[in-house]
Amino acid sequence: MKVKTIQEFLLEQSQAKKGDWTGSNSMLGELSVSVMDLFYKKIDDINIDSNKYILLQNTNIKDKLNYVLGYYEEQDKETKLGNIKETKFVIDFGITFNSYKKSKIYGTLYTVVGVASKNKVKGLATFMYKYFVKKMKFTILGDNEQYFGARMLWKKLSNDIDVIVDIYDIKEDKILEQNVILHHGNYNNDFDARLWSFSKDKHFIHSVLIDIK
Repeated sequence: MKVKTIQEFLLEQSQAKKGDWTGSNSMLGELSVSVMDLFYKKIDDINIDSNKYILLQNTNIKDKLNYVLGYYEEQDKETKLGNIKETKFVIDFGITFNSYKKSKIYGTLYTVVGVASKNKVKGLATFMYKYFVKKMKFTILGDNEQYFGARMLWKKLSNDIDVIVDIYDIKEDKILEQNVILHHGNYNNDFDARLWSFSKDKHFIHSVLIDIK
């Protein structure tokens, strides 16, 4: 997997964006069983609020880690010979990570570069962020540009008792505050000024999600 240089890494910023992000919804949809067999490998069976899911990793994407969460569903398919049954893999959640091996404090950091959720299950994204931290042992670095929904997600994660959110300076490889609770109100511009800004004055300041020790 390609690892970014320090120069490339520092060009990124933890910057608040107005509105919300919907561009990653292309991750959602359905997969045929034949496509799954070619490009995906099973990672885990996951139960979320009585919903049975399967977590897959896309092995066809270079330099990134891409995961989809979904379930098998038998569907009707119309053909010239009439309707037949076809099994599809329906995706309710997708996430893509970049990895950076640069922090003396945290070791390998994983940044979310794309995420999408159907919100069929309440709190699905929160559950999955915690899954990657607690089960997969990822240390997740806050997204480079965070829209309203992402900031609210990090606020929620910072309030959970089984994970920790730190405020981290990526330039200095220095923790500014440990085990914080992030502030975010119901309005787009009511966010935690320690971390987010509409300008680039928080250029090197990111949130970090880790497992509780």
